[in-house]
Amino acid sequence: VIDIGGGSTEITRGDAHSINRHASLNIGSVRLTERLFHHDPPSAAEIGEARILIRNELSGLDGFSAADSKLVGVAGTATTLALLAQDARGFDLRAVTNYSMPLRTVQQLFDRFCRMSAAQIIELSPVLAGRADLITAGSLILLEAMTAFGFADLVVSERGVRYGLVLREWQKRRIS
Repeated sequence: VIDIGGGSTEITRGDAHSINRHASLNIGSVRLTERLFHHDPPSAAEIGEARILIRNELSGLDGFSAADSKLVGVAGTATTLALLAQDARGFDLRAVTNYSMPLRTVQQLFDRFCRMSAAQIIELSPVLAGRADLITAGSLILLEAMTAFGFADLVVSERGVRYGLVLREWQKRRIS
């Protein structure tokens, strides 16, 4: 599971019963945007610097490869990209849940964002409200993670950290 947040990116590997590995990376869409993107749209040099930073963070991780696993994306970057890939004009749970997004789609969306200002990005869809200035960095993090770990596609889920916490609490109360 990859959860690209504003300040960090969480990557977790496991199955329905246990977590085998977890990493919290100091790269998030807000953090990268504020630290590295000083132009709108970001310059090629800024994108290159962000790419290097992301790759450095990912390079120290073992045990997250695509072998015998699926990558599930949760949170705003993944759900927003899924909606944009389907030309959705608003949030649609059915369009997000279990949507399989190929790496090439993430690449195409990222390439498109790199040529657009935040004002132009927001015009693409209302689903970008509050994210237009961050989606370039978020999509770059996702693109680099998918590439680094060898994932050809991403399954999108609207069920993020809060859902997991609620489920865990429900299970605790049910057992006791």
